[in-house]
Amino acid sequence: MPRRLERAGTITLWALALFVALYSARYFLDPPPVLGPPILLRLVTRWLGPGGGGINLFAGLEVFTQHPVLVRLHVAGGIVALAVGLFQFMGSLRAAHPAVHRAMGRVYLGAVFVAGSVGLPLAFLSMGAFPRVIGPSFGSLAAVWLFTS
Repeated sequence: MPRRLERAGTITLWALALFVALYSARYFLDPPPVLGPPILLRLVTRWLGPGGGGINLFAGLEVFTQHPVLVRLHVAGGIVALAVGLFQFMGSLRAAHPAVHRAMGRVYLGAVFVAGSVGLPLAFLSMGAFPRVIGPSFGSLAAVWLFTS
């Protein structure tokens, strides 16, 4: 792979991960934010037609008010894992400062443990508009995240 393309990919990866981490920080605000911009919600509602085809786009959002501590623990763990995980791929850090690399790896694993452990019950508490799909999907994601880490 050309060096230039590799560098562009690395910069894109870092930018996206940092954007997601910063954007996720909005879940620490009170009241919890709507999941998307109002215009997007209007477009989806319009696409589904009057009555939304019986689909409640906001189903599952009550978990933010019913379990705010769990949501914030999950979000905090995810933000830390995203931010610290980026540094784990830096070969120069591994080579020059192996103790720092190991310490950051432990922080990453701790953050994944917190986020994944809390994410598992949250998956089934906030099943959304499609409960037969959402709960098991997010639950599987949390379990795989814990297992692979």
